[in-house]
Amino acid sequence: MPSIIGQQKLFPTISSIDEIVTEDFLEAAMGAVAIVGSMGSQFSMTRDDMLGNVKKVRTKYETDKKGLHLLKDLLQNEKANKEDKNDKSGTVGALWLKRGLEYLCEVFWELIQEHVASKQPGGKSDSGAVKAACKAAYEKTLTKYHNMASRMVVKGGLMLSPYKETLMTNLAHGEKDKDDEVIEDMKVYEKPLRAYVIVVCQLFQSFDYKDECLTPQP
Repeated sequence: MPSIIGQQKLFPTISSIDEIVTEDFLEAAMGAVAIVGSMGSQFSMTRDDMLGNVKKVRTKYETDKKGLHLLKDLLQNEKANKEDKNDKSGTVGALWLKRGLEYLCEVFWELIQEHVASKQPGGKSDSGAVKAACKAAYEKTLTKYHNMASRMVVKGGLMLSPYKETLMTNLAHGEKDKDDEVIEDMKVYEKPLRAYVIVVCQLFQSFDYKDECLTPQP
């Protein structure tokens, strides 16, 4: 049986901000929410934030599915109507959803690198890899957008990070010793996710947001 990651729809292959279809964005994001929801209680805040942001985008999208077919159209519509800074807007939802997906992408990247290193001669699996991965991913993504209070909450949450064995078991539907299979599914999922959120980031940059996009990886 595929891992929970392997059961989710991959993010679409796109190369331009004119190719970000709102429905596709939302559908793929719900797969990411399902993954995060299965990772353990330490990720419940991330899951809830992502789900809340999906709902913000969908609420706006469903007011005019044809006119807001592309995410670019949604952002332009709310900007023209001066709704884009409203916390409940689809724009704010999409922005923070993008940031959450960037965080997930970097968590996966860090876990993949640790697992690959553990397979090298003399290497071994690190039980604390999840905490290290989340810390590194947070520093590369979300920390720059959070105030001090939010950073302290996240820091406290990191102390509750599951052991690597626990996370791998959770993602394998409760089956133990499936690390290799889970990581392979993670590799397949992470690559299109990274490419996709880079283009979404470029869309926000075109609307004068100062977000830094993820670095492409080989």
